[in-house]
Parts: sequence; structure tokens; C-alpha cells
Amino acid sequence: MGKSECWRVGENKYWLPELEWSKGDNWINGIKPESNSRVVFPLEIYHSVGLPGNSHLQLTEIELSRDGSLLLSRDGTLQMSDSNKNSREKSSVWKLKGPFYWVDPQNWGDSNKAVPDFERIPCSMDTVIFPDKNHALSITLPNTNVKVKQIKIGQEETIDEWRWHSMMTGREFRNSPLTISYSGLQYCESDCICKPENSEELLAEICKIQAPRCGQLQCEFPLQIKDHCCNYCGGRVSVPSETISVSKLGEIAEEEFKNNKDIYWHARFASDRPELEILIAERGIYSGIKSQEAIDKLLRRLMAKGIPIVEATSTGAPLTGSVLGNTLGPMFGIPIIILLIILLGLPYFGYSYTHVVSVWRDAYGTVREGIPFHSDDGFARFENLPEGHVQLSGQSTLDDFSDNVQQDNSGISGGQNEGEGKRFENPLYRSTRKSPAEQETLSDNNHESGEQSIINIDLPVSLTQLKKKVYSSQDTHIDSD
Repeated sequence: MGKSECWRVGENKYWLPELEWSKGDNWINGIKPESNSRVVFPLEIYHSVGLPGNSHLQLTEIELSRDGSLLLSRDGTLQMSDSNKNSREKSSVWKLKGPFYWVDPQNWGDSNKAVPDFERIPCSMDTVIFPDKNHALSITLPNTNVKVKQIKIGQEETIDEWRWHSMMTGREFRNSPLTISYSGLQYCESDCICKPENSEELLAEICKIQAPRCGQLQCEFPLQIKDHCCNYCGGRVSVPSETISVSKLGEIAEEEFKNNKDIYWHARFASDRPELEILIAERGIYSGIKSQEAIDKLLRRLMAKGIPIVEATSTGAPLTGSVLGNTLGPMFGIPIIILLIILLGLPYFGYSYTHVVSVWRDAYGTVREGIPFHSDDGFARFENLPEGHVQLSGQSTLDDFSDNVQQDNSGISGGQNEGEGKRFENPLYRSTRKSPAEQETLSDNNHESGEQSIINIDLPVSLTQLKKKVYSSQDTHIDSD
């Protein structure tokens, strides 16, 4: 958990840049200069570099920049040697590039991401702490006048105001305006007055440096936080300023979030309205879930204490990467993983990949080509027509429809009971069983051809006759048995 509270007594603001020769992070790939090595500085560095105290350096070559400075130690030495002039020498390249601005939030020791950019810069109630005398200092002061409570060198030595004005003309602040002064304030009676009258001008200087670092939007509904240069992703809870002090609100947040390692929070006065607010930001990659959970817990704690809530806002889902990919990825990714697991398990159940590929190829061919036009397979459609006839197939026999109907009627009147019809054989089944009358009629032909004829499926058939034929065939079969 990262915390920050805008207390009336102010805060300690630490200057971070370390411009020391002996610091490995200041050199490319962490390669610090060794004895008889070559040192290269960029063409422009816009700051000073401090050599270590009591050091005795021996280099084969050193390439200085066009600006900046190299600060030699009082008790140290720097010698140039050509002992390895003809051999392959190791080179060390300086990595840092200045200038280092007073109004750059990254130059001040506040790692709390929930703090707006403007409040990370020292204000009239803050104490500024610079590195001690054994470290190099190079600062470009702002163009806007800024007041601070006091300035210290290291943790103990406090610089008087008159001495500070003398220091601003030194090499540490070369080519900078004399804009930093003491506020003389020790305590705020009503509000934390860390905001100067010319705050808009100072914020413009801050955002000129900070805005290019904003990067891609990370949340769905970003907050527009006063005194912050970029869109704010996280959450905000606001309460009326007359109901609670900022210190008490900070204590409540501290109690609620003391075991939460996933968020930063910051309690402050809202400069544009009579409210106090707690800003919440997530550690690491924004997810939206951690900040929403923190807001819900804080709301329950405040309501339990009877503190009214003015506003509680979260910034929604993350927008990192492709929105479409984040939405459809789980939808299609999980089935693909399951399919891969199934494919890997097929040999275990006795299925070869060759067989699987063959099945898929046949299925794909069927879907792509469909059923062939001249297929041996087909369907017979029965329809309840008003005239009681069903046409099974073919248009070529419609001309003989009347003759067949007359023949059917004559067969009915010629010896069969009313309602009886001829035997109908299912064209799909093609049964060889015949009625006695048909067997007698076809006996001669059967002896000659050795085959039994079946009903012509191209002719229309009466449903009544079809029913009679089926019943007649069944009765004949029973009698024969």
C-alpha cells in the first residue's frame, strides 16, 4: 500500500537524481570506467557529473560533451595514459542526459502513483532535501516563482534564506532564474495552502514535461483530476469538507488499506470545490478490479462512521492492447485449447490422425459440393391432396392420369368390395409379395422372364386404393400361411 496525505505541516520532498561517476546505473549496460579504459560522454548532457572523492583515476581517453561539467574531487586525481593505445581498450559511455528540471515530478522522491503531478512538486509547506556535500547537484529552476518552507542539505544541515539566495547563483543552478524562495509559513490554520497564486502557470510548466509521458489510455472512463496532466485511471471518493478533517480522513483510509498491497491512495483537499477526496491508483498493470474493490471497502467504512458521500467514481475496464482482442480472446481461446487437448488425446483412444483427417476431408467435401444432381438417393413425398391422390414422381405420366383412374374405378366395380383398391408397393421397399389376382395375372410373364413386376411409381396413386392394397396383401399373406 502506498499512502500520501496533504497534512497541514507539509511533507519532506527529496531530490532524486544522482549524478555520480561511481554509480553503475549512470553508465550504459552498467559498465563503469576501470583503470586504463576509455570514457565517452554524449555530445550534450546539460548537467554536472561528480567524480568520487579520494579517487585516483587513470584513463586512456575521455571524450567530453560540449556543455555540462565534470566535477573533480578535492582529494582525488585524474590521469591520462597511453599505455593501451595500440590495444583493444574497454569503453564506458555515460547514459544520463539533462537538464534535470525542478518542475519534473519524476525528480522528486514520491513513488505514490495516486498523487497528482502538481502535488509531487514542493510547495509552500514542504521541506526540500538535497543530497549531501559528497554528491553532485545540477538543477534547472522553474520560470514561475515557487515558495517552499525550508531547504536542507542532507538530513541535518538547514540552509538559511540568505545562504540559499547565494547558492542559486552557483554552478548547481547555472543558467536558471532565481525563482525559489522561502514562504516563512510554519502552520496552516484552516486549509493546506500548498497551492500558490500562480498555480496555473506552474502547472503549465509541469505538464510541458509530463504530458509526453502519458502514453496510451489504460481505462475505459478516465477521470479528469485537477492538477494532474494525464488521464487518471483508478478511483475517487469525495466527502464534504465540513464533516471531517483531511487528517481524520487519512486515518480512516490508513486503517482500511493498511494490508492492501495492490493500490496507492492519496487524501487531499479538492482545490476546485469544498470537498475532501481520496484518490486511488493501482500498482502495476491497471485491471479496474483492485481499485473498485478498494472503493467499495472505503465506502462501507465511511458509511459505518456516518460520513456522507458526495461522489464515488471508478474508471471502468482496462483498455490495454486491443479491446476486441480482450473481448473475443477468452471466447475463442478456451474452445481452441479444448480442441487441442482432444486432438492430443485421440491416439490414446485408438484414433489415428490419418483417420481424423480423412473424416474431416470427406465432411468438408460434402458441405462444399452438396448432394449431386444425378444421385441414386431420393425422397418420396406424400401429400394430402383434396382429390385423394398422391403423385410420387415424374411429370411425364400426367397425361395418362385419367386412364389410370378409370382402370382403378373399373377394378373396383368389377369384383372387389367398395372401398377396396389395388395393391401398392412401397417404391423404397419394393416388396415381391403379390395378391392372388396379381399372381395369377403375372404367372405367365413370370415363367418367361423369371422376374416379378412392381407397381409403376411414376403414376398417380389413390390413397384409398393404396390402403386397400395393403390390407388385401396382408389378408392374402395370412391365408397363405
